[in-house]
Amino acid sequence: MIPEEVGTQWAAKLSGLPDLALPFPSVVTLTLLGVRSDIDLALSLDMLMKHHPREVPLDACAAKCRTLDEQFWRDVFGASAPRRAKLNALEATCIATDEAIHYLAPRIGAQKRWPWPDVKLAAKKNGKLFSKLQVSTREEDLVFGLGTPALANLLTIYSWARLI
Repeated sequence: MIPEEVGTQWAAKLSGLPDLALPFPSVVTLTLLGVRSDIDLALSLDMLMKHHPREVPLDACAAKCRTLDEQFWRDVFGASAPRRAKLNALEATCIATDEAIHYLAPRIGAQKRWPWPDVKLAAKKNGKLFSKLQVSTREEDLVFGLGTPALANLLTIYSWARLI
């Protein structure tokens, strides 16, 4: 659970910024209100707060990026760990904050962060249930698989973040 003082700090930080209206309900908000329960999201939010305590999470979603998953796997376990462990360990979450977009795999302690000014997001495939998001920086081009509502929210946050 998020400590009350942290929630107060988040609200104070967002109060001076332009309003943000997401097309779909924020998974972070639903989780913080107790409407939704997701252990991977809770672990990811905990990891985010430990490493980036000043950032305000705006929305999150389950995500899959084969390139990052393989990189995380090699960095944490090397190439010799059993495949079954690999499938269970690499539950990743994409979190959009007021300052950056994050890809976190909290069960193995791996994460990647891109500040909004350094990244370009674009819908690569927009399906009925699942979509693909192109994440481009100077160093890399990645593709995230995620839900279509999450894609809409992330692109809205991306547009909003470029205004502030």
